[in-house]
Amino acid sequence: MTRIQKLARQEGATDKEIHDTVLIAAAFCMFNRHVDGLATWQPSDPEIYREIGMLTAQLGYVGRDYNKPLKAIAAKPDKVEV
Repeated sequence: MTRIQKLARQEGATDKEIHDTVLIAAAFCMFNRHVDGLATWQPSDPEIYREIGMLTAQLGYVGRDYNKPLKAIAAKPDKVEV
């Protein structure tokens, strides 16, 4: 048993919870590698992420307009790193 597993167990984590956590971390690792492999870009302006976060918090993932942050990015082309 690793040190991390011992710490998780001390906090009351079950085998299933540890297993799920590892799978989630592995999935995000895979997603990041996939996105990097596609040579995607991301906005460098932190304000874009604040706006996206506020919209998601207010409207959730289903009810928000995904074009609105893209319009903000398009309005600031000098802030985008390609």
